[in-house]
Formats: sequence, structure tokens, C-alpha cells
Amino acid sequence: MRYADIYEAGRIGTGIHKKEIPNKFKHLPIIKGGIGTTSIILEKDPETVIMLTKDGIKKDWLVHELKIAEQIGYYDTRHPKLGDMPIYVLEMPRLYPLGPKTRRAARDLIKTFQEIYNKAWAAQKSYAFSKNKQNQAVIDLFYKFFDQYNETNTDEHILSQLVGFLANYNVDQYSWDLRMGNLMQDRDENLIILDPIVDREILDVFTNRR
Repeated sequence: MRYADIYEAGRIGTGIHKKEIPNKFKHLPIIKGGIGTTSIILEKDPETVIMLTKDGIKKDWLVHELKIAEQIGYYDTRHPKLGDMPIYVLEMPRLYPLGPKTRRAARDLIKTFQEIYNKAWAAQKSYAFSKNKQNQAVIDLFYKFFDQYNETNTDEHILSQLVGFLANYNVDQYSWDLRMGNLMQDRDENLIILDPIVDREILDVFTNRR
């Protein structure tokens, strides 16, 4: 099943070395489960976290689209294996594991996305075989999906927001990372997609230099 390709970004470990954490944040503990492919999440206080991320698209998603984070810093760093890469510092409310209500909504969201993604993969024979054309096929099918249904369900609304956000980027700039592990909820039990995509350039650096 080609939908499994979106797990590509989730398998390669973290791209932020502990030595890259700025001195002013080294005293903050890493929250449980807070180490991701391009990010580390530190606990500032029980309600607030500091996210260090190398993914500029994730930063834009959280700061400019969802508007749940504020960029409070920017550092040029050098990873022992990956070389020179900047780190964006974000401050945002703490997010929480999915509860029964949001878990159902998350499963519906993933199911909808999976169906669209798999249809796009099946239809990709009409495209030159490449990640870029595959992403474009998915986006094309998203628009057809939204033309057929009213945005009344959570999954339709969130996916519509995501597709609108992706209009800011070329299809060769990102890879999909929309999976249950990247879905959380806020304190009011609203479903939050933490990082539905990953910066393709960063992913290529990580996978080529490991």
C-alpha cells in the first residue's frame, strides 16, 4: 500500500543533536515523546513548551497557519553529521495525547487522507514517476474531494486548511508525514496536526548523510 510512503520521515531519528541546543535552553527537560525527525520539544512550564526545529515549513505551519506558536529565536548550528543548518525556536502551548473523542476524529482524518493518497498513487500512471508528480496528483484529488462534499466534518475542514497552506509551496518542496503519531490535541480537546508534511530538502539531507 503506497500510503506507507508517508512514514518515510518518521523513521530516521532526530536531526537535532543535544549539542545544538542553545545554552539558554539546556536546563529545560525534553518532554516525553518530544524528540522527532527535525525537532526537539522542551518543557518551559506545565502549560508551555519550547520547540527547536530545523523544518521551516513546520515553523510556517504552526506560526502562520495554525497560529498556535510564536517564533522567539533563530540559531545557526552545526550538527556533527548533518553539517550547518539553522534552528527555529518556537514557543507554544503544550499539546496532549489524543483522547477518545479526538482519537476517533484523527482516525477519520487519516482514513480520508489515505483514501485520497492511494487513489492518487493508482492514478499516477498518467504522470511521470516522481515524488513531485505524485504530490501534484494528491493535491489534484484533494480539490476534487472538496468539490464533492461540504466542509462539515473535522477531516474535511482540516484537510482543506492543509491544502490551502500547501498552495504556498511547490510540490517538490515537501514530503507527506500525515500519520497518527503527528496528531495531538490541545487543552480544549481540539485536534491538532503538529506536522503534516516535512521539508523535502531537510529530509534529503538527513537520509543522504546518515
